[in-house]
Amino acid sequence: MTTVYHFYLQSTRSGGSGVAAAILAVILIWPLTAFGAPGLEDAAITLAVERQLAYDRTASFYGVDVSTRQGIVTLSGTVDNLRTRNRAADRSMTVKGVRSVINDIEVTPVVRTDREIQQDIRAALAEDPATESYEIEVMVREAQVILTGRVDSWYEKQLAQSVTEGVRGVENVVNRIDLDLNTHRSDTEIAAEIRSRLTWDAWIDDALIEIQVADGRVSLTGTVGSLAEKRRAHEDAWVTGVVAVDDQALKIDWTQREEMRRSMAHRRLSDEKVRQALESAFSYDPRVSAHPIEI
Repeated sequence: MTTVYHFYLQSTRSGGSGVAAAILAVILIWPLTAFGAPGLEDAAITLAVERQLAYDRTASFYGVDVSTRQGIVTLSGTVDNLRTRNRAADRSMTVKGVRSVINDIEVTPVVRTDREIQQDIRAALAEDPATESYEIEVMVREAQVILTGRVDSWYEKQLAQSVTEGVRGVENVVNRIDLDLNTHRSDTEIAAEIRSRLTWDAWIDDALIEIQVADGRVSLTGTVGSLAEKRRAHEDAWVTGVVAVDDQALKIDWTQREEMRRSMAHRRLSDEKVRQALESAFSYDPRVSAHPIEI
């Protein structure tokens, strides 16, 4: 199975939609005339990715090989579970100079029936307090999982996929869960919340990111400093009321990193602003109880 990440985009077998982000099935053919990030050799990028994987203590990447051509990283080899496979790509995205990640890592087959895998996925979803498992349908065919149904938020959709990926024997997940958005919000309100989230996100330099919202559809443009930062901005844009996020015009340029500065980096915010930001964060996170939390 080959997965191609163009900026943050991740393909899935069977051409279905997947995680994170608005993960889309794509086939990317990079122009031969394209060049990697200026001043960075492919060998240096490969070494940096290998170090990222070696220093990651949350998973074992012993069987993963890394190669780079014109800033495009290819991962190959084998791992023992789907979550580790996806994490290898996530870690690679954080390396400066990486423009795309092609994930050719194979998940070592586990001898389990589709019925056993399906039962374990349903049980895992039922046990997770953040997912409403009765709204999610699970289909398994030759260890390939398709999730359908409707949930209340984009975050719940991603959590359902994450739970599924952790089940032994799962080789791939196609996430076709729909969003049931009952809350109507104005485009201005949506844009303001996205701007606030980008500003408060410690992993993002928001100064060069522009936001446009039309009928709940968000467009992100401008420049970010890394592949991982682009993916993070995409995730932050999924606030309540958003129906789609397009970040195709959000470019990656690591050379701008030193020039990018937060517009509010040195401005102290009032206690009330901090409290409001926390309330907003709790309100859309399905892992947080609906009961009021005193701040």
